[in-house]
Amino acid sequence: MPTISIFFGIVVQMYYRDHLPPRARRLVCDWVLSRQAALSENWELARRMRALRQVPGADVT
Repeated sequence: MPTISIFFGIVVQMYYRDHLPPRARRLVCDWVLSRQAALSENWELARRMRALRQVPGADVT
């Protein structure tokens, strides 16, 4: 599965059908809010079966 970001030892991969492990939920939810535009762009790329782009991690300002 495509890895789109890595931060604080968490590997974020975009799956079509998946759920977020509870242990990482808060950190990843905050990251999602701060990277919403880039993640939406990746979602559109994935829907068109195109290569996904890397998204900066929560440890990158």
